[in-house]
Amino acid sequence: MSWRAPVSRRALFRAAIGAGLALALHGVAGGRVSQWLMAARLRELVPHGVGAIPIGAAYLLERPVEADPRRLVGELLGGLPRRAVPPHLVDRPALEGLLRDGIHADFQAGRTVALHGWVVSVTEARLAALIVVA
Repeated sequence: MSWRAPVSRRALFRAAIGAGLALALHGVAGGRVSQWLMAARLRELVPHGVGAIPIGAAYLLERPVEADPRRLVGELLGGLPRRAVPPHLVDRPALEGLLRDGIHADFQAGRTVALHGWVVSVTEARLAALIVVA
């Protein structure tokens, strides 16, 4: 007969959190960042995410093919391979700079859309759409 100590809920919770973090960081440690982590990081850059929902929803009505978080992340990151995002892009200032450059380039090239009375760059519209599809 073997004796086993009871496992507390706290120990199970810690193990679950540890396993989740290990899975999330596995992509970073391997030189890649998972798509869901990048989508979360990009959504964090929208200060009032709820306010972006009407713009994102209107954009997706015009371009329903982009209603996929993986596609939106890939487009927002400037065509970088979807499964090979460099870990340094998880850094908030780097992401902000990348998006700022994308927005500027969109306006320079005339890549804008009119949605609910707003004229926004395609990059801004895609970022708002990411709030909707998440």
